[in-house]
Amino acid sequence: MTDCTRVVTICSNIPRLAQCVQALLPKMSIVSVDPPLDQTICQKTDFLIAEHNVLEPLLTSSNKDRLQFVQNTWAGMDSMAKFVIESNCKPTLKLTRFSHPSFSQQMAEVALVSIINMERNYPLIHQSQAEMCWNTSQDLKN
Repeated sequence: MTDCTRVVTICSNIPRLAQCVQALLPKMSIVSVDPPLDQTICQKTDFLIAEHNVLEPLLTSSNKDRLQFVQNTWAGMDSMAKFVIESNCKPTLKLTRFSHPSFSQQMAEVALVSIINMERNYPLIHQSQAEMCWNTSQDLKN
């Protein structure tokens, strides 16, 4: 008789993530691995939970692989988007990103602060403060 246990592989720095996943999915086998990841992981696991910075080698995994989808533990996709553009690859990996109502508030605050920083030209203010200079330029008045 073959073992039909589903495997969830975790490659993350999030403390106790494997234990939490095991508590939520007691009938699945939870495996923790260290980076780097390569295509062989796609044959060894059904689901992968990982940070975005280790997923690049898997973006073009085959649809015939055992791996069904990947959960990205980060909300942002900037580094992966950059990799896709620079390598001119067409990703085939089924990838979801972290999202949860409690995280939405934090992401909204980060977006708002980023907009305020850009609109108020914070880099120029920071530079002026570092130079101990009272900046009265037009760049800060608009």
